[in-house]
Amino acid sequence: MSKQSFLSFSTLVMGLVLTLLPAWSVPLRGQSDRPLSFRNSSQTVGDFSLSAEPMDWIRDSDPHQITYTFENKSDAAVDITAAFSSTDTVCPLDDSGQQADTVSCQRSVAAGESVSLPFQFTALPDSYNAHYPLRLVVTAKQGEKSMRLEAIRVIEVRFEKKLSSEGDPVRTVFQKGLSLLERPHRVWVNLPEEELRCLGVDFSGADEVTRAVCQLEGDHFTLHPPFVPKGGSLWLEYPLQMPDSDSISLRYGCKIRQNAPNEPVSDGVTFRVWGTEGDFEVKTLLDEIHTDAKTWQNRAVDLSAFASKVMTLWIEISPGPKNNPTCDGCGLQGLTLSALAPPAKEPVIDPVDFALADGFTARVTSGEYGLFDGTITRTAPDGRRVT
Repeated sequence: MSKQSFLSFSTLVMGLVLTLLPAWSVPLRGQSDRPLSFRNSSQTVGDFSLSAEPMDWIRDSDPHQITYTFENKSDAAVDITAAFSSTDTVCPLDDSGQQADTVSCQRSVAAGESVSLPFQFTALPDSYNAHYPLRLVVTAKQGEKSMRLEAIRVIEVRFEKKLSSEGDPVRTVFQKGLSLLERPHRVWVNLPEEELRCLGVDFSGADEVTRAVCQLEGDHFTLHPPFVPKGGSLWLEYPLQMPDSDSISLRYGCKIRQNAPNEPVSDGVTFRVWGTEGDFEVKTLLDEIHTDAKTWQNRAVDLSAFASKVMTLWIEISPGPKNNPTCDGCGLQGLTLSALAPPAKEPVIDPVDFALADGFTARVTSGEYGLFDGTITRTAPDGRRVT
């Protein structure tokens, strides 16, 4: 395992520990005199307290700021030294915007006052989508007395993957078919009369708002259209560079899940396949099926009209005509593109003449694909072309 992989794995484990453990005070790195309340983003020692503000997901490598607050509730001023750090590919930034292992500052806090301690950091582009700790250690000195406070805010990096139609292995389409199951795609949801809302690239899980579900499980997607506060549609979006072929098809299978005992019965799920060319917003309906079957229903969709073009393929999953999403858990498998390969081009060669009986001659002329589309002509002794 590489050093970076090990560090990232360790960071992920640490993030889970920080997130899941209760607020137990445990030694850090074997130093029993330095207790750390893992889940706390704040700590109070006597008349002093330190807290970290909440942080949203980190979605880019731009500089971000976190602000800690130190409060002095005693009746005397206190001098503090604050040291800000993180780990792995999340780096503190100094006053000049340069990356540093630790960034420190000093403040004097009057009796009964509080002070804000802002620090900047960045998640490097090669950061994993994982949890990382932002750690502030404050040493407070008041006369001969010295105390140490520590607060950790666990952040989550969620970099968006880039979605592109470039680089599609069209040879694979010709040879054995190309499954879209693990190809980059966006997931969207919408309720009737509402705009589409993007859940992200390769989204996996349940939408917190509509409770729609999209999860890749082996050779199929497990899906459920939106059902809170009412039924709606779940969409999968695939940008594709289509191959040059006279025959392109998409094959997929769909079904609904088996009901558990005492569950209400689903009235079926509608699966639709749409296509758009280039950046056009108008979608063309290519296939539609409403089914309550609990076995795979195999479908084939003709995509030949999009040959050699950049297109966007949309898969829609909806509760159907009644918009009743009750027990509409369903599956989608296959999603395989296949195409007939054109004949391999051969180099054009010079015409070849042959002598025939009675003074006739024949000329063989290759076409764009060699003899596959070549021509043979016959000429009489007087120069006339004959058939």
